[in-house]
Amino acid sequence: MKYCCYGLLALLSLSVTAMPEADFEKLRGPLLKGAAINYSQAVRDTDQLLQQHQLNLTLEQQIRLNYHKAIFQERSNQTEAALKTLAWCKSMSLESKDRSILYSYHNILAGIFREQGLYQQAITHYQQALSLATLLAKPFFISQTENNLALALLRLGQTHEATQYFQRFYQQALRDNSPSAQAVALNNLGEAALQSGAVSAAEQYHQQALAIRGLHQLEASWSFFNLARVALAQQDGPRAVLLARHSLQLRQSRHAREQAEAGLLLVQALLLTGDSISADRQLQQSLQLATELRAHDQLLQGWQLQADLALRQQKYAQAVVAMQQALKAQQQLADQRFSLTVAQQSAEVGISTREIEIQRLQQQQQISQSRQQQLYGGIAAVLLILLVSLGFSWQIRRKNRALAHSLETLERTRQQLVEQRKLAALTQLVSGMAHQLNTPLGTILTAVSCSREQLQLLLQKLTDKKLNLQELQQFIDEQQQLMALTEQSAERTAGLVERFKLISATSPQSGVDTQLVLQFAGQWLHSHLALQPREVTLELEGADLQWRFDTNVLGKVLSALLDNALQHAEPTAGALQIRLQLATEPDGTQLLLYFSDNGQGIRPELLDKIFDPFFTTKLGQGNLGLGLNIAYNQLQAIGGCLEHLPQPSSCCFLVRLPAL
Repeated sequence: MKYCCYGLLALLSLSVTAMPEADFEKLRGPLLKGAAINYSQAVRDTDQLLQQHQLNLTLEQQIRLNYHKAIFQERSNQTEAALKTLAWCKSMSLESKDRSILYSYHNILAGIFREQGLYQQAITHYQQALSLATLLAKPFFISQTENNLALALLRLGQTHEATQYFQRFYQQALRDNSPSAQAVALNNLGEAALQSGAVSAAEQYHQQALAIRGLHQLEASWSFFNLARVALAQQDGPRAVLLARHSLQLRQSRHAREQAEAGLLLVQALLLTGDSISADRQLQQSLQLATELRAHDQLLQGWQLQADLALRQQKYAQAVVAMQQALKAQQQLADQRFSLTVAQQSAEVGISTREIEIQRLQQQQQISQSRQQQLYGGIAAVLLILLVSLGFSWQIRRKNRALAHSLETLERTRQQLVEQRKLAALTQLVSGMAHQLNTPLGTILTAVSCSREQLQLLLQKLTDKKLNLQELQQFIDEQQQLMALTEQSAERTAGLVERFKLISATSPQSGVDTQLVLQFAGQWLHSHLALQPREVTLELEGADLQWRFDTNVLGKVLSALLDNALQHAEPTAGALQIRLQLATEPDGTQLLLYFSDNGQGIRPELLDKIFDPFFTTKLGQGNLGLGLNIAYNQLQAIGGCLEHLPQPSSCCFLVRLPAL
């Protein structure tokens, strides 16, 4: 259980609801108890409760249950789904007068950002929650929010300010006589002390927290976990192993992410004691849990530990593989944080639109009420008819102004979305290039580092006259392997750079005359299909034409379309069928080349992204996501065009080649 979550569930009980509070607590009590074991099942249980009791729950109660659902979704690695749930909650909170509802939204959203390592965004929402907490009845919510804010500040290195907030939270817990809150505050103070280098003070805080948890029979895995970290800082390996094992044992019945976290800490403690065999065994278990959870931050830490362990055992090839996996996890973590930021910005745009709509409806309602009051006044019949006529005229003008205002609002919203998409595309381009280049360059650096260490070891043995023929031969073999690995990575880097250059296409300067365009395309495709292991059939249609075109451009376009079909086309039955048809525009200005397959086609929600650089549904599986983008740019450079044609049950592209 994370520190920032204490008191959050209690906060969600503030609203006065139609269902008695005791009945509502009985309704959600088993849900909260089972969530600590299986968050995914808790999400399904929450949906079931909402469906069964939809007619009995007030708006506030529905929002509170959906807040629980968002927390469960985030902890089961469904972060984008959690953001959508929170967006619904905020849009519905606009219709509620309960101030705690909006406070909970900012508090939970900030917690999600903090868990994902986006601490600056977390601080922004915690500050908004803090301003709302001052309007609530209980002072506990102010100190609780300050505690959550301090956790984010602590991650940014602002230890002094975070400690002040933790102290205020601890004093409030003493006034409320809350043992659980006292233990949380002491743990947080210990973490701040450890970060500032006050190891003894950190141990004292954690021991006090452990004593409180033991006295009141509270869950104590976090106290043992933090005491193990203190023992690591003190270089006390055996004690760190004992404490980390105890923390891991207490978490066996809890969520797998907490087990993996304690397991990684145990690996560090075992490495400190020199027990490499036990460390490797525990590390494999933790990596398996992190992989199943898609916890990229834990995968990054685990693979870094794997590389350290391999280097200690002088297994340099394994160390290279582990560093590659660590780089991959680091990139996946960065992609996840970027996707989270974009998703939240999109949700905020939707919420802003709904706020504008609600304000407009409220204004209309106020105007309607004012009109009714006028109609019920005691005025003469003639004056009433005149007022009604004037009212209709005024209403028409008001609607015209409202329509003009709506059009202006929609235009501003459209401009904001366009700018956000430009920023997202640029960020995706930079992130994609960095992701593709990081792995081979990291491999080269690791290989060079290993080679330097082996060379120094060889020179030392040569100086000491302890070098034998077997060690020299082993050194030569390992150097050949490292050189081969370096050469492969350098070639891959050069190849990637060449492909990146193709993103910005330039117009070709020359062409060739060809009488059999269809025969050329068929021979080119057959030469590439001959190397494919899967069964592929090719159909060619169209009359032979006399046309002047650039064969290099056509080759690159066909290569991109063929690679796309081989990677993504999945026929419902039988072999993959590729069909190539030739035609010309009636005015003879363009050659039309239709490239289609018998796959299931492209999902509609992906059509506006297929020509973007680095976009692929199989990122990390050997695909760069540049094929269709390069083909599109090459054709644009020569005045041609690449289009996707909608088909009911297949994928079809139209290539337009201008005459040279």
